[in-house]
Amino acid sequence: MERVLELAGIGWLDVCSYHFYRTGKPETRTPDEVGELRLLLQHFGLKCPIWVTETGVTSNFKEGVSEETQAAYFARQILLLVGAGVDRVFPFTLVDNPSDPGGAWGCQLGLVTLDKRKKPAFFAYRTLIDELDYFELIGQVDLGENVQ
Repeated sequence: MERVLELAGIGWLDVCSYHFYRTGKPETRTPDEVGELRLLLQHFGLKCPIWVTETGVTSNFKEGVSEETQAAYFARQILLLVGAGVDRVFPFTLVDNPSDPGGAWGCQLGLVTLDKRKKPAFFAYRTLIDELDYFELIGQVDLGENVQ
């Protein structure tokens, strides 16, 4: 990102968009990563919104987590991104995609399986949207170290 800003300049950037995929607990890196990105933007004199235009957690158990853990991590990831000051968060895909270029890891990032079964992540996301709609973030909550 730093190299792009050096080469292209800052006059063309009105929103900073990036893709955020993780398979570990989101609390271990999410707030720090967003903070580092914001510092980089500030270094170049930019005060623009940050959008995560692709995000997801794979439910490919060999390379990711179970469907239940996908749901928990996905919801927490979104909350942490918003809590860190990200203005918009977009899930990558609704339905699993067996032809994803990410291979086995990428093919199960959806909230719904190929046979149209809604995964726990679908319900977690729907609940998150239903519960948080029209609310405003007023501060961060310390989740502690023993969050599963």
